[in-house]
Amino acid sequence: PTTTVDGGTLADLTGYRIHYGMTESALTDSIEVPSAGLNQYVVHGLQKGKYYFAVRAVTADGDESEISNVVSRVIG
Repeated sequence: PTTTVDGGTLADLTGYRIHYGMTESALTDSIEVPSAGLNQYVVHGLQKGKYYFAVRAVTADGDESEISNVVSRVIG
């Protein structure tokens, strides 16, 4: 990500916010990932089923990027 939601330059990237849920239109849960250096993250404790995930980049000031494309995974 290079820009914030309001179109400003994304600076001081501090981490990510992973949004997820069991329907693509309702990503009702989220996890804060407090490290901009991570390029993978394992979500623990999910029940069986199909989940949808998207991510936002977050700056030190709390600015965030647009939400990413939504992807899905089946937990078996």
